[in-house]
Amino acid sequence: MKMGQGNGHELVPFSTVETVSDPDYEYGNFGFKDENGNIVIEPKYVSCIGFSYGLCPVAIHANDYENGSNPYDDLRWGYIGETGTTVIPFRYRQASIFNKYGIAVVQDEYGENSYLINRKGKAVFRENNLDFCPCYDADDRFLEFSAGKYYDADFNIGAYDTKLRRILLEPVTDGIIEWSEDEVEVYEKGKANFEADFRQHYINSRGEELYPGLAGKGFNIVERPNASGYVIICFFQWEEISEPCGSSYFLNLKDNKKYHRIEHYGVANLQGELVIPAEYDKIMDNKDGSFLCVKEDQETKIIL
Repeated sequence: MKMGQGNGHELVPFSTVETVSDPDYEYGNFGFKDENGNIVIEPKYVSCIGFSYGLCPVAIHANDYENGSNPYDDLRWGYIGETGTTVIPFRYRQASIFNKYGIAVVQDEYGENSYLINRKGKAVFRENNLDFCPCYDADDRFLEFSAGKYYDADFNIGAYDTKLRRILLEPVTDGIIEWSEDEVEVYEKGKANFEADFRQHYINSRGEELYPGLAGKGFNIVERPNASGYVIICFFQWEEISEPCGSSYFLNLKDNKKYHRIEHYGVANLQGELVIPAEYDKIMDNKDGSFLCVKEDQETKIIL
């Protein structure tokens, strides 16, 4: 997260009481210090996330908070500046950081869909049937959204371009990964319906297909193609297990069985043709035209 600058210093949150956490937020009595430990903003917020590009989402108790109820169910979020001045009033049930294009994801009431606001608190994109995933990285340009609730089972994902303020990708896929300002990885679950059995392709900010030869090949692309036009790929195999092996297993929703994923790495060219067979436990690009391939602890250097 990109922290905001207060008088030339990074602002770091601190709490005067022991904090309590849940999957979404951390709760306490928060204020902000600079890197020298000087208090810049006095502690008075129940929760906060962090400054990004001059603004920070912070929470206070709502007017409808009643003693005896869960104090973290009745929060209202707003945004403060680097001196502690309230910039956007405390009117949201949930809020996320602003990204570099001045867009944040907020929610008015629990259970309602999230939408996008600008740095003045004005809604810039809001449709009743679309729900946005919170912004976690302030440097991201593209935000995920879904038709219906974002966390519903079998939801589809789309991508919104916060720079051009338009939909880049309609919600027809399983997710996106932003690799650069002009390169987005779009992935879909494979036919086996495993949680990480991905099928990927790549588009730019105009929605044009990148690396079409790599699409629909049934392998996972580990990292973007290198300057010579080679890419490390991975094929998955699945082994049914009776008990989880650590955290490396997936639940097949079709048969409700658990499977362990076995990975086999290789290297492909931009046409999707294997130039190094997918028979290795691990492959690393040496960035000099060669790859270090590891199989059963034996290392082999292959030059292409």
